[in-house]
Amino acid sequence: MKSNTIGFKLSKYYIYSYLSIIMKVASAQPSIIYQQCYGGSNDDYFNYAAQTIDGGVITTITSGSYDGDLEGVINPTGWVIKFNSSIELEWQKFYNSAEYECAPIKPLCLSDGNYTFGGYGLDGCRNYNGGLDLLLLHTSSSGDTIWTQCYGSETDEKFTDVIQTLDGGYLILGTSYGSGGDIPIHYGTTCCEDAIILKTDSLGQINWIKVLGGSQNDVPIANSVEISRGFYQIHIFSSSNDYDLSDCPVTDLRKRWILTIDSSGNIINENFLSAETDFFNFEHSIVKYKEYTLSAGSGNAASTSFPPEAGHAMEEGSIAFFDSTLNLVNMLSFGGSHDDRFSTMSIDSAGNLYFFGYSSSLDFDVPDNLNDGLANDYWIMSTDSNFQPLWSQNFGGNNFDGDYLSGPVGNLVIIDQVVYIFTSCISNALIPNQDINCSRLGDGLPENNFRDAWIVGLSIPTNIANLSPTPPHITLSPNPAKDQCIISVEDGSTIDFIQIFDALQRPVFRQPFVQNTSISLAGLNEGIYFVGLYSSTGLIWCEKLIIAQ
Repeated sequence: MKSNTIGFKLSKYYIYSYLSIIMKVASAQPSIIYQQCYGGSNDDYFNYAAQTIDGGVITTITSGSYDGDLEGVINPTGWVIKFNSSIELEWQKFYNSAEYECAPIKPLCLSDGNYTFGGYGLDGCRNYNGGLDLLLLHTSSSGDTIWTQCYGSETDEKFTDVIQTLDGGYLILGTSYGSGGDIPIHYGTTCCEDAIILKTDSLGQINWIKVLGGSQNDVPIANSVEISRGFYQIHIFSSSNDYDLSDCPVTDLRKRWILTIDSSGNIINENFLSAETDFFNFEHSIVKYKEYTLSAGSGNAASTSFPPEAGHAMEEGSIAFFDSTLNLVNMLSFGGSHDDRFSTMSIDSAGNLYFFGYSSSLDFDVPDNLNDGLANDYWIMSTDSNFQPLWSQNFGGNNFDGDYLSGPVGNLVIIDQVVYIFTSCISNALIPNQDINCSRLGDGLPENNFRDAWIVGLSIPTNIANLSPTPPHITLSPNPAKDQCIISVEDGSTIDFIQIFDALQRPVFRQPFVQNTSISLAGLNEGIYFVGLYSSTGLIWCEKLIIAQ
């Protein structure tokens, strides 16, 4: 984990714990206490889940099955399930019917107990324009349809996100392949997407539509955030260098376009960042956090501006901090020596943060990998409000292609010291399969890789160890050192032995600890080293040692 500080201070333990042998997570780990699968013999997966005002959960599922839980359903695309607080099914509805051809994707829980869903609309949707349209579906607390509204052109639109705004309306993000209908213009050909930002009132009536982009693909890559009343921050992946991006100073074909838009749809601030150097353009979530906009996503382990600790490689599960001027001012990275990625995050009532994604690492911040690093597992990690790790856990099965394939990775809801993750698992012919103990009619053949909609409940550890222990009073003298160094501990701590590692995590020295004993540094090149102090229970502290010839 990188030790940059922005309004918070990471302890010395984390600044100097650069070694894979140093556990930065507590010994108390979460355990799977609940799981359930939904679907049939084809592809089924959760899109989103949201906690309702009665303490339950409302979810949407994309389904391609017509058997199992979908037996007798004419068209299963618009599948919504309401659970109570014990994750027991209360009701379910299918909205892709002859009357309302809707595919709800993201649920919003309103203060009156009703729901509004963003997603896709077809022929039966009010104001349908052609192809796939963007959708708002408004229902009662029991799921009965109150109204629907579609937005789009004669070509296809793609849904990205919807939020309820502080004025009671909605802000929808998506893309369009054409113009006409509600879409006033289109840049480039119908093979490329423009970003669409659409603001409505509380009844779904259009206030304004903004088309943004150029002649290449321009796609919103996260949820929008209302940073203050009537001001919205939006992140767009862009490949264009013309039209709205003709003055863009970043010419990379992969760049991040960050905008602040006011209540009338005017751009009042924007910034452009390369998506090839620090924070990548992959699916992620953003929240307003203290004075920053916080984004959980994928970082570049080769970043020179925000480098992770030595030994980390490829992609990292990263937390990016954007200030009020839309600049990337810090990036904290977690993971290991393989690919790791955060996709969504949540914050509990105590201020602890939870980051969910997937990982193929089995070292550093990730405790293991069920496929020996050859394929990804799901990965969840928790930190306190200062981003110091509390625990980390990987889970899943032994599918050859990994647990995450494509599409939404899902999201999580926290209820009574349990974090429920709404995602998918590969259908397995043999159950249990590692952590997976449910399956819905899949044949388990590797070439099919059909998914079940999968709920996993993990108990949140309550006996988390102190991750910022009071350090023993240690003296390395001299430091920087040349030929020798004396190590002394002055608070009575029991130290059994010491071990020295170089910057690449390789052990270069080990011997039993004797107070005030001079250690020979002969044969060690100049550079940065780390001295680990061990008791019978393991590592208790780590100090940096500089050798200068």
